[in-house]
Amino acid sequence: MLQSTCAFCLLLFSLLVIRAAEPPLIVYRHAGERGLVFVNNPEIVLAQDLAENGVAIYRERLAPGAWRSWCEHRNATDAGIAHGVAIVNPGDRPLAVEREAVATGAFGDVFVDAWNAAEPEQLSVPPGGWRWLVRGQARKGKFFGSLVDLRLGAAGVLVHVVARDLEAIDPAALRYLGYITREHGKRHREARVYKGSNPHAMAALELAYTIDDDDSGVLPARRRPFDPETGDYGAPVDCPNGWRTNISIGHEPDAVMSDMFAFQDPGRQEPFDPGKRSDALDLFPNVGNWAVVYRHHGSITNVGSRPRRVALRLRGKGLNLAYRDADGTWHAVRHGGGSLDWYVFTVPAGATREFDGRWILGGPANGNVVQSVVLLPERDAG
Repeated sequence: MLQSTCAFCLLLFSLLVIRAAEPPLIVYRHAGERGLVFVNNPEIVLAQDLAENGVAIYRERLAPGAWRSWCEHRNATDAGIAHGVAIVNPGDRPLAVEREAVATGAFGDVFVDAWNAAEPEQLSVPPGGWRWLVRGQARKGKFFGSLVDLRLGAAGVLVHVVARDLEAIDPAALRYLGYITREHGKRHREARVYKGSNPHAMAALELAYTIDDDDSGVLPARRRPFDPETGDYGAPVDCPNGWRTNISIGHEPDAVMSDMFAFQDPGRQEPFDPGKRSDALDLFPNVGNWAVVYRHHGSITNVGSRPRRVALRLRGKGLNLAYRDADGTWHAVRHGGGSLDWYVFTVPAGATREFDGRWILGGPANGNVVQSVVLLPERDAG
């Protein structure tokens, strides 16, 4: 009897300790399993940017390993154009390339089309030669883009091209256009969009919650405020309604910021740093999480007496994104506003359930997103 009482006291003490624990601190880890090449400059493609003028939108020598190439532009020429991404072999031996996933499209659709229908293909590029990794068409006035997941066996040169006729273009002979700053009407549109590479393609967050019958609504969290003037993080503060992410700290000073990435452009000495005024107009760059996969991994332990329905939620307006649901399927969303419960699962009473949700921001989009973990109402618990 005494042994049972002690065991019960220990369990009760453990639960009290768990319940008294502080809410999780939102800190993203930059995951380096795959590098990311991000190309969104010039966002507005003019006739002078075409490969017939001897220029490439982007050109960079990539180290061996896994890479993701993503681009988004709008065709502002007077007719339809073609766009493509090529790999050039600068070496004296054949270059092995595994094309793991590929798609063309705009907004979040390109991620869905690539990852739901991935068919890896082995390619070989001869010394001094090149191969197209993806090609597509862009109608006049429309947004267009592409996604390629690839794995290089040796160093290769990645080249992004827009042209009237891709068949007449030699990507290896094009010079890099460089970073563009120019006016469109009264706005310097191209001073707020960027291109470059980063060794990390994922912002990974670990979350662990313990819930009981009294918990409801948005589960609490904490964040550390970022000061862009000093580059320092302050003491943790509560964010009971979720944490905010944004493509620019200048647009949203309450953004969590640990999810943001700097990008190095081959034509610039200094990287575009989302925490510094590195914009051409001395503004904070609009770059820090485009095409970065958000991975939310963790667990929910239910110590209550009834099953609970849990949702990972996004809230915002003008969101063009893709997400992977609890079944592992990717979906594209053009979200006008309000809340989106994008990953939903049930935690039985007395059980622990892990989750592994992923979403990614396409473009163009309003990057102001509030993220949260939510307990759904009883009627939705199933």
